[in-house]
This record gives sequence, structure tokens and C-alpha cells, in this order.
Amino acid sequence: MLIHLAVAWMLGIVAAHLLRPAPTWLWAGAAACLAAAMAARAAPRPRLVALCLLCGLLGALRYSEALPTLGPGSVAALVGRGELTLAGSVAGDPRRSDDGQRVVLRVEAAGDAGEWHAVEGLALLVLPPFPAYSYGERLAVVGELETPRAAERPGDFDYRAYLAHRGIYALMREPAEVQHLRGSAGIAPLAAVLRFRERCRE
Repeated sequence: MLIHLAVAWMLGIVAAHLLRPAPTWLWAGAAACLAAAMAARAAPRPRLVALCLLCGLLGALRYSEALPTLGPGSVAALVGRGELTLAGSVAGDPRRSDDGQRVVLRVEAAGDAGEWHAVEGLALLVLPPFPAYSYGERLAVVGELETPRAAERPGDFDYRAYLAHRGIYALMREPAEVQHLRGSAGIAPLAAVLRFRERCRE
């Protein structure tokens, strides 16, 4: 039974990704399936079907609520606005390679023409390999935001969709300026674990 419910949960997530149903319909369907499952206690097969549908709808709801809200205060709304300054903190362990590093910045504020306003969301920074940045560092970067590249043909790797699954909708390539800000952010135990891992890597 647990296998059926787990499969139903995953199918609900896939269906929510493809169809993007309204949460109101999902809640209504979940309530109906719960009522059907309680009414079919004496009938094992109808009860299992109702429970599977319930798990599928709950999986779809979980996926829908995990999607970020891209409102006017989102960093994604700043794409195409020209050169601006973003202030925030490194949200995870940067991905390093021989030709550079990719840093996810959790944006807190944006400055344009000397005026600052609160912004939220994640932006991916494509930076040179040095200096190396680490989780929790607070940075101010100057550059232009762009939309990540989408797949050109069906079947190609969709970089935009890949980043969207991680909640990233804006990209800044090789900022003109990167400055360290005072203080640090993030979770202290996680920062210690990542520093230890980096020492082991070195």
C-alpha cells in the first residue's frame, strides 16, 4: 500500500509541474478524496483508489506551494533593467571549476541610480575562479541581470527550467564589481561543515 501511495505522490508532483492547476481545485479534490476514503472503509479497493488520489493531490499541493511568487519585489523583475547593484549573501556552497565559479546569491536589496529598495529571491552569479567565495559571505555585486538560457530545440537540456526548479530566475555573468560587506549570514553549523569540507578538498 505504501508503494502505491508513494507513486501517487510523485505522479501528483509531475502532474502539477505540467498542468499548473489552481490550488483551490487541488484543495477541493483532496477534501473529496478524503471523504470518499472515510466512506469506503469496508471496501478495500475503492478506499485504496481514494487514498492514492488523495496522496497525488497532496503531492501536487506541496509542489505548487513550493514554487516562488514572482512579484514586483522579486529579483526576477529586475532582469533587463540595465546595470544595477545587488546586495545579499551566498546561499550555498559555490560550484567551482577550472574556468570559474557559480555562486547563488540570496538577494536582500537592489540599488539603482543611488536608490535602494528591498528585493527577495535568488540570483546566479558567474564569476572568475579567484577570489573564491564561501557560504554565508555577504556581497555587493554590480552588473546586469539576464534570463537564463532556455532549450533551443525539444530534447535539449533546458538550463532555464533546471535553475527554475532551484528557485533561480535571474543570472548575472561576470559582474563589473564585487565587494565584501560586513557581517555574515546563513546557518553557523552548516558554514562550519562546508569550511571543513573545503579544507579536506584542499
